[in-house]
Amino acid sequence: MLRLHTLDTSTGRIPNSNRTIKIQGLRNSEGGSVSELADLGLALKPAPDFLCYLYIWSSPTCPMTTEEANEAEKRADTLAVRALELWSAGEAQEAHRALQEAIHLAPDNARVRTTFTKLRQDDSEHILLKLCSKFVFANDESAGKEAVSYLQASQDLPTNVARECTKLVLRRNRGPRYPLLQDGILAGLLRESATAKATLAERLQENHTTGPFEDVYTIGDGAANGIATVVLTPSAWETEAARDACEKDVFQLYMAKLMEAGDDDNSRALRGISKLLATDAPKLQSLVDEDTFDAILSCLDYRNPIETKSPATLAIAKFLEAAENRGQVMLTEFVTTHYAKQTTEDLVLAFSAAAAVFPIATSIAATMFLKKDFLPSLVPLLEKKAKSKHVEMAALEMLNAACVDSACREGIRKHCMSWLKDISDSNQGKKSASAAVTLVKAQSAPSQDNPTSNGPQQGDGNEDLINKLTQLMFEDSKANKTFSFEGLAHASIQPKVKEKLANDKGWLRVFLQELGQAEAHSPAIYGGLVIIDNLTAYLPVLSEEQKRMAQLRAYSNASPSSKRQDPLEEDEAVMTRCKVIIEGGVVATIVSISNHLSPTCLALVSKIMLSLTRSTKALKGIITQQGGVRLLATYWDRVEGTPTQRTESRRNAAQALARLLISSDPSVLFGPSGNALLQSAVTSLASLLTDNAAMALEAPHDLLPTFEALMALTNLASIPSNGAPAMIMKLCYADIEDLVLSSNTRVQRAATELVCNLVQDPAGTSIFAELTPDAERRLHILLALAGSGDLGTRKAAGGALASLTEGELIVRAINRQERGAELVLAMLDDENEEMLHRGMVCLANIIGVITYKGYDAGVEAILRLRQLGVEEKMKDVITKTRSAEIQQLVVQASRSLNNNVP
Repeated sequence: MLRLHTLDTSTGRIPNSNRTIKIQGLRNSEGGSVSELADLGLALKPAPDFLCYLYIWSSPTCPMTTEEANEAEKRADTLAVRALELWSAGEAQEAHRALQEAIHLAPDNARVRTTFTKLRQDDSEHILLKLCSKFVFANDESAGKEAVSYLQASQDLPTNVARECTKLVLRRNRGPRYPLLQDGILAGLLRESATAKATLAERLQENHTTGPFEDVYTIGDGAANGIATVVLTPSAWETEAARDACEKDVFQLYMAKLMEAGDDDNSRALRGISKLLATDAPKLQSLVDEDTFDAILSCLDYRNPIETKSPATLAIAKFLEAAENRGQVMLTEFVTTHYAKQTTEDLVLAFSAAAAVFPIATSIAATMFLKKDFLPSLVPLLEKKAKSKHVEMAALEMLNAACVDSACREGIRKHCMSWLKDISDSNQGKKSASAAVTLVKAQSAPSQDNPTSNGPQQGDGNEDLINKLTQLMFEDSKANKTFSFEGLAHASIQPKVKEKLANDKGWLRVFLQELGQAEAHSPAIYGGLVIIDNLTAYLPVLSEEQKRMAQLRAYSNASPSSKRQDPLEEDEAVMTRCKVIIEGGVVATIVSISNHLSPTCLALVSKIMLSLTRSTKALKGIITQQGGVRLLATYWDRVEGTPTQRTESRRNAAQALARLLISSDPSVLFGPSGNALLQSAVTSLASLLTDNAAMALEAPHDLLPTFEALMALTNLASIPSNGAPAMIMKLCYADIEDLVLSSNTRVQRAATELVCNLVQDPAGTSIFAELTPDAERRLHILLALAGSGDLGTRKAAGGALASLTEGELIVRAINRQERGAELVLAMLDDENEEMLHRGMVCLANIIGVITYKGYDAGVEAILRLRQLGVEEKMKDVITKTRSAEIQQLVVQASRSLNNNVP
């Protein structure tokens, strides 16, 4: 019969039994394998704590009566059925207990044996395959949720499991009642598994493409988007020709879905179209006809949700880029045709399309906007359509977008300002706010009639406009707050507006609060960061040559005002604004939104932090408390964009980080033993030294970032236990060696000070102790720097030598150098007390080594010192110092020397 026991898998013993069983290949993780022990007739079910259920077939010890056997059969049947029910419900442990009892009662029962086989087979089945089976066949909602969660954890899937799960989820006519879960499972499979992509690719090739496309598309957004992902994955296809043909079919099917009458939600089809065009526009653009292009343009209607407008905008941008003249003709035809009809809906479509195209194809949109009769007739038309709020709003969107082009701004100033001012003053909510933003944009750049003007004039009208935009920040309307961010982003380039915003503490508090609560990738985040950047930006530091060129340009301008710099742009005024903003919590706000910033926004953050860190030590402490160090230290791996953009952003962030770390306590920031954040900080700072080496080959450049990085690294290396010295040595010591020889005194001093701290660590000492030409060169440079004309450099070099000469290998290296001992003794001629102390420490260390009995070249070294007049120099030190510590070192060195007379 079959008896159930528990087995301790760590010992192979059955509790309360003398039997020991050798077990191989047993795993006790959930869903583990069943060991193959056929010779013993064993089946193992993993259980917690290294115990597993052990079913052993054996003969019954006591025969039962017929009545007892019948009763046992019935009870075993019931328990076997119960075991299956519990197993299906996910109660694995209870199912095994029920089966245990059934086996004990009737081991030869057919239902018991079937149940036993079923549980053993199911136990070896992959967890995801079980969940998908229960979800598809039993419409089990909880199983579907578990499957989605499993895939979200980015689990590795065996090939056969991914294939079977994909086929299950794609079953026709037997789909589950929960389409959102089905969509989530399929999208997860396509995201995590190449096999799932290949399986869907096979399905798309069956019975042409239409049927499979329809099946998958109707499941949900994730599945529909997955189709585009699959056709753009070459590895999922047997041949490129098959993929290419299917891609074109799928693209046309997406367009057909977009054109279907009565489909109110076009975003699903638009996402597929935009994704394919973003990758293969040159190949697919010929498939886009006028009707499809018009349908996509119609989706740009300003009234549509962002989920519809965003993919439509991307699709149009990629199409215009690939189609060139054909695309321009089709776009112009759409806008002019709808504008000519002058019905409400047609005007909304024309204005909305133009507004969307301005940022992505400015020259094309500007050409249409600046046509001879368009602007002069626009305001009369809008006045005629004044009762239609949608026409006016669409027109405002277009005018707002048109301000990206200087010629269009000039046209707006000439033909539309009065109408815009009337709308702005009308207190019509969103319309008034939009008009106010457009007015600011139109006035925020020089006029062609007055090119020396640097923006809007600060008259009463403009003051009212700025006040209106600041008040929008306090309104409940989310749209109006967005308009406030956008308008003030343009207005805050003006010095008076900067000062007004920075000094309005109530507005600043609400502004930072709204920015911190803004949704990811919302326009408010970009607008808010632009405002902060404008308020905190310092004027660029110019070289003497750049200053002379700026003066020449200023004198060539007709306007006298252009020769005068606004006092509100001076460094002192900017520093005051930075102080107010830092104390207001701007860094904490930036940190709170930093996890979902675009590359452009991250670049702004680096500029802002660079400006803020030009503050006092106290303000830098506030920045650090608000999370500034962590923000900047982790910036390196997050920044994206072009190589040039990445380099500039990383450089700004690294320099800002250096400024914070110069005066911060490393043990407080990173702990006494260091952490991963310290590694990120050192990597970021080291990049400034590497960049300096590259830039030095090109042209004269600003050495301030290099100097600040050296100072920050010196501070980090002041605590050897945190591991910073070893990190620095590994990442940038070659650059440090170059900077030790810099012609700039401050940079050379900072580099030498860093070396002084590095040699306190074994990683720093070892490169001087090597028996190599490079080690000798390093030591020679350090000895030479101990005689530098700059006191700070001499002290740093002397401090490094004082540490290094504690080791015999370094002393031997000094004695091997032709002028090694001479340069050490030259330190005793220094008039500075600190240098005398360093020099005597070095000399005492050297004498201590060479007078040691085990030093083989001691006699020669002592004679060399005597020839160089070491006794006389020590006497001179005694006469010119009052330091008891230095005098003690002289006495100690003299005694050692005199006790070892050659």
